Parts: sequence; structure tokens; C-alpha cells
Amino acid sequence: MSMSYKVHGNKGRKLSEETKRKMSEAWKNRESVSDKTKRKMSKANKGKNNPMYGKHHSEETRRKISEEKNGKKKSEETKRKMSDAKKGNNHPMYGKHHSEETKRKISEENKWRIFSEETKRKMSDAHNARKKSRI
Repeated sequence: MSMSYKVHGNKGRKLSEETKRKMSEAWKNRESVSDKTKRKMSKANKGKNNPMYGKHHSEETRRKISEEKNGKKKSEETKRKMSDAKKGNNHPMYGKHHSEETKRKISEENKWRIFSEETKRKMSDAHNARKKSRI
């Protein structure tokens, strides 16, 4: 085995169909990780142990991530699952209320926004459609 293989892994290496099949089967037949192990792995990567702790992505990296995400369309099933995950008591604000101070801050932030009459109509139509769908 050459040293470059150890350093670079399988990058650029052509695998036979048989090898691909074996790797696929091995991956499918693996045991799932226990909840205890998942918790340990999660704890091991939190705070100062996280390789990104105290670091930030560069503007270029953030742009690349954004471009990569924007090109992928979510299936209807995925959209439905994402929606269901945030409904009812799963919603992060479920049962909570904004304080008066927070409401005031939100109000102040939104006062600078000036919408055209057409935009206001579209927003109103969308809001009314959501209200009707809940009934």
C-alpha cells in the first residue's frame, strides 16, 4: 500500500462494482448506535471540545454553503415533515409569550419597513388564506 493511499484515503480511486456492492451491504447491515452512545458522542463534541468552538466560517465559506443549499429543492414529504416537526407542543414558542419589552422591541424594528400597496395586499391575502386553512 502506498503512502499516498494512507494520506488521501479513497479519493480518486476507482472501486470495482463488487467492492461497491460489498461496502453497500456492510453499511446496510451495521448495528445502529445506542442512545447512550449517542449522548456520549454529543457530549464529547460540545463546548470547547467542538472543533469549531470560538471559530466562525469565512464569508466565502458561508457563500458556498448558501449556494449549495439553494440549489436543492425539498420534496413535498420533506416539507410536510419539517412543518409537522414545528407544530403544536413541538414548536419552540408553544405555551410561551413574549414579554411587553420584547413586543415593544419587535414593534420598533418593524416600523422602518414600508410596503407598497401591492405587497400589503399580497401579505393580507396570504394571511387570510392561512386563517381559512385552520378552520
